[in-house]
Amino acid sequence: MWLRKIKIDLMISGMVEKLSLMAGQYQQGRNEMRRVSKGEVNEQFVREKKCLAALKKCAMELLLLSVKPDTLLTVFTTDKSVLS
Repeated sequence: MWLRKIKIDLMISGMVEKLSLMAGQYQQGRNEMRRVSKGEVNEQFVREKKCLAALKKCAMELLLLSVKPDTLLTVFTTDKSVLS
């Protein structure tokens, strides 16, 4: 019986440690986002808009469409006008 209690205690402490690590990673991500300047955010937004426009314009030339975990859309295409 006491072995079972130790096992449960270890499982709970492992879950708490994992949740603590996840919370730390979340907070670190938030801190990194705060450090990003508005100019960089605006540049990224413009690049994403260009990629979406290219996706609508030249769907036949689309090579790969990928959604990143940070929800930024990345489009790889052979259309040279998008790359400029």
